[in-house]
Amino acid sequence: YMSFLETQLERVTATCHTVNSYSSRLDQIHDLLADQASKIAGAAKLAKIAQSFAEQVEDEQKKFKQLYASKFQRLDESVATSLDVHQKMLNRLEKLENHCKDSDRLVLDTEERMSLALSRHNVLVEEKL
Repeated sequence: YMSFLETQLERVTATCHTVNSYSSRLDQIHDLLADQASKIAGAAKLAKIAQSFAEQVEDEQKKFKQLYASKFQRLDESVATSLDVHQKMLNRLEKLENHCKDSDRLVLDTEERMSLALSRHNVLVEEKL
């Protein structure tokens, strides 16, 4: 009977070692799972931060585009207005140039008439002398 009990004790002891081994493995797995859960939580937090940052950058880009789009639009309008003013000035200068040409023609015509009248006058004066 003693030998039976010793065999039973050895089996129980072996079973206890096996249970301790499984318990140790389960503790290791539990620690690994806790570590993985912590890493996943950290990664999720980083993903949220990255998404928030991306949204901020996108908002800033939209503001930048709106700001400079309106500035470029105002600049374009200013350039268009300046071009209109310059075109009006060019048209006015062209009119003045044409007026000057007309005036030059009139002056030349008047000089010719005066020259002709003076030569007629000189001829008349010489004839009277």
